[in-house]
Amino acid sequence: MSSHPQIIWRFLKGEPPCDLIVAWHKLCQESKLISASSTPSFALNANKLIQADVFYAFGYINEQLVTALPLVIKSSKRFGLHFRYLQVATHDHLDYFVAAGQSELSESELLESLIGACRNQISGWNLFFSRRWFFESEVEPGLTSQSYSRQAAYFELTEKLDINDVISKKLFKNLTRFEKKLIASNESLELEQIQQPSRIQAALDIFYQIEAAGWKGNAGSAISQTKSLQLFYDQCWDDFANNGNAVVFLLKQATHSIAACIAFKHNKTLFLHKIAYDEGLAKLSPGSVLVKRIIENGIKQSSIHKICFNTNPPWVQRWHPQLDQLKSIQAFNYNIKGYTIRVAVRIYYALRNIKRRIKKT
Repeated sequence: MSSHPQIIWRFLKGEPPCDLIVAWHKLCQESKLISASSTPSFALNANKLIQADVFYAFGYINEQLVTALPLVIKSSKRFGLHFRYLQVATHDHLDYFVAAGQSELSESELLESLIGACRNQISGWNLFFSRRWFFESEVEPGLTSQSYSRQAAYFELTEKLDINDVISKKLFKNLTRFEKKLIASNESLELEQIQQPSRIQAALDIFYQIEAAGWKGNAGSAISQTKSLQLFYDQCWDDFANNGNAVVFLLKQATHSIAACIAFKHNKTLFLHKIAYDEGLAKLSPGSVLVKRIIENGIKQSSIHKICFNTNPPWVQRWHPQLDQLKSIQAFNYNIKGYTIRVAVRIYYALRNIKRRIKKT
């Protein structure tokens, strides 16, 4: 039996009152580990991106708020069954989730308590399924999906004296060669780190312009091409800036920005959310040079111990970073369809494992 105090859950539909939002912000500021998705700013603004009604789970111990997260119920079809699944309110721009206050609690007990409360207090769902969730400790294996494999790349900067302690000598040599060519064509190359609330919007606009001028603009997927998406980033990073968490990096060739990065900072972790670069200079890898400068800047400041990329894209893999394992949480409700889906999933994995063993023989 757990020796930890029991978490009491309260679920709220609609936007939380101001005093609860303030308490949520305070909880994030005091938490050892959060990501942008932990914050009320990110959660409340996500309503612009999610085609479903978002509601909120607040966990209390002795009437003290200890955790908070947004939830949503969606419909799907799998294994020939229509069902409704409950999940953290996720969207394409949420890559790395940590519940507010999570790191100050027993993570397994937090998760088990949340799912138990959802079973008792929320009706109309069959499966709890939530991806991209990071836990510092191991959680109950029976609550995780067997088929999910996703990582978030990062660099640990603690006690690193030089960038050569972080990346390979070969990569450093190549990036330095690109830097020299960029400098030779315009005499200067500087990294600008923008954190002042009054300057964040102008820096975001530069990022949007660079991104829209590249392949994302041609594909119609640049942030500035969707009004609701740009508004999401504008409002989130304005809120983050007012709480001291927003950063926009610009790599400037003379007075012209050739690469930019939207970032979120908490304690000594820096999350790089989006990177864009001038694709006319692609042969000189301005995006990679920007990341190199950000790492060097973090080492010099000694205020950054970890740089996290949220995901693990192919270009980052070539840098040989360390990896955080992200979990997909899977639990079934105690109703007929919930039990049916649980059986279907077990049969699916059993057949898949048999098939794999046959292929190996």
